[in-house]
Amino acid sequence: MKQIILALTLLAAPVLAQPAGLNLTDAQRDQIKQIMREQRDESERLRRQARERIAAVLTPEQRQQWEERRKDRLERQWRRQGHRRHSRQ
Repeated sequence: MKQIILALTLLAAPVLAQPAGLNLTDAQRDQIKQIMREQRDESERLRRQARERIAAVLTPEQRQQWEERRKDRLERQWRRQGHRRHSRQ
């Protein structure tokens, strides 16, 4: 359940990160930025924790395959994001 709430919060994050038309004070913007940083840190902590728990369940061979697939996936994501940045320029 906590992860579902976290995912929904992250989906709302772009709206709060750029609160156009809300006439926020500088203090409110700073508070929202701090909340978003904390949320990002918590998300990373939960992802890291899940990876550790998954790794503990796998055999050494499975863990190696899993890590390779994970690295491949991250590399593909990185290339796609890099491609998007270049296409916007």
